[in-house]
Amino acid sequence: MANPFMKIPNPNEERDKQEAELQRMQHENMIKRQMETPQGRMFVWHVLGKLGYRQNITATNASVYGACAKQTVANDIEREIKKVCPSEFLRMEQEGANNDG
Repeated sequence: MANPFMKIPNPNEERDKQEAELQRMQHENMIKRQMETPQGRMFVWHVLGKLGYRQNITATNASVYGACAKQTVANDIEREIKKVCPSEFLRMEQEGANNDG
């Protein structure tokens, strides 16, 4: 009797894995390219600022929820950039701190 829990082979599984890996590599390359230039880092810093990156959250409950959601996105972006090009992220923070005041 056949095992009912046996995995059914997917003929496209290997191709799907290759496509996913290619997309991951392309995404990481886009991040690296953005972080290579002062203008690119300035843009990323601007986006992170709009998302409340490293800002204290003090307000009413409704606005706190929104601010927390935005900071979650900013933190996700931070982790992704640090994974791909940590030294460029540090450079961006230093440049941002210099430009902010």
